[in-house]
Amino acid sequence: MVDFAIPSAARPQSVAACFKAWEVVRDLPDVRFVLPAEPVPAWIIVLLGAMAADRRERTLASSVSPVDPANLQGLQAMLAIDGPVANTATGCSGFLDALQPIRDLKAARVLADRVGDALERLAPPLSPSVVRLTRFVFEELGANIVQHSGRPGTGYGVAVVDPVRRRLELAFADAGVGFRASLQRNPELEGRIADDSEALQLALTPRLSGTAAPRVNMGVGLKALMDFGDLLSAEVSIASGSALLRRATLAGQRTNVVSSIPPWLGSWISFDAAVG
Repeated sequence: MVDFAIPSAARPQSVAACFKAWEVVRDLPDVRFVLPAEPVPAWIIVLLGAMAADRRERTLASSVSPVDPANLQGLQAMLAIDGPVANTATGCSGFLDALQPIRDLKAARVLADRVGDALERLAPPLSPSVVRLTRFVFEELGANIVQHSGRPGTGYGVAVVDPVRRRLELAFADAGVGFRASLQRNPELEGRIADDSEALQLALTPRLSGTAAPRVNMGVGLKALMDFGDLLSAEVSIASGSALLRRATLAGQRTNVVSSIPPWLGSWISFDAAVG
């Protein structure tokens, strides 16, 4: 058995280190995901779910240790690793975690509704516009996993809101074909995308979809995510293949920065914003 140590309190920028470690353990017969004692961020929870699901589909063994019962996010990560589950939990501090594998459009819709309903019940409450946009973006990004990943069984979505800190986290991951391969299903783009960096930037184009039948999915999910992020001045990160795109506020301007990373054969999204 080989240990895969999960970083604690890591920023989304550290996802590259996770991808590098994943290259080492992805095909090993038995891997143990070692969780930190500290809370696990949303972006790590979904990434662990996608990694474990990828191994499960290839009949490779995965386990998790240790798990502190008081660490709710750690328990959520454990659930993601241990197998397909549906769970919503509210901790004593009032924060919410909602986690579910996104195997089909119904699952995407149900989880988005559950997230929206839970946000409406929080105290102090979030604004109706934030709740509405969270529900919409969550369902759209879940639908993207189903319609474009090629492996929806490896897809996870999670929403975390902490009303004390007044922060909202959304995260999605799958171990599917990735943005470049998905976009090249569109006859207008086939063979024309130079690399993963270009694919990420094209994926943000509204009404551009990785399908030959654009009316099935009009390509609005990532654009809606970015618009929502700009509204809240959120940090948004998207990775696929060998490229990582970060959108953040730098020197007062919203800016996209693209960098090279160890490859992730799928997609990964992290959204972190102040909501009060």
